[in-house]
Amino acid sequence: MMETENENKQFNVLESSNAEHEHEVDQFQVLEERVDGLIEKMMALKAEKEALEEKVGIEEAKVSELTIEIEKLRSVRSDAKQKIMSLLEKMEHVAS
Repeated sequence: MMETENENKQFNVLESSNAEHEHEVDQFQVLEERVDGLIEKMMALKAEKEALEEKVGIEEAKVSELTIEIEKLRSVRSDAKQKIMSLLEKMEHVAS
């Protein structure tokens, strides 16, 4: 009878140790899944950041082109204004 009790105690210790081991394995699996999820999110954010940087570059180029166009239009407007003023002065001289 003593051997049976000892065997039961040893079996219980083994069962307990095995259950702890399975719990640890489960915790590591959960941790691994979370780390994998974070890695996926980081990769997605990195790709999104690169795409946004590319879009910003394109928009900056457009702004630069439009700024140049605005300066050209201002110059043309200024030239037209000067020509109009010159014509008005000529008309005043003719009228007087």
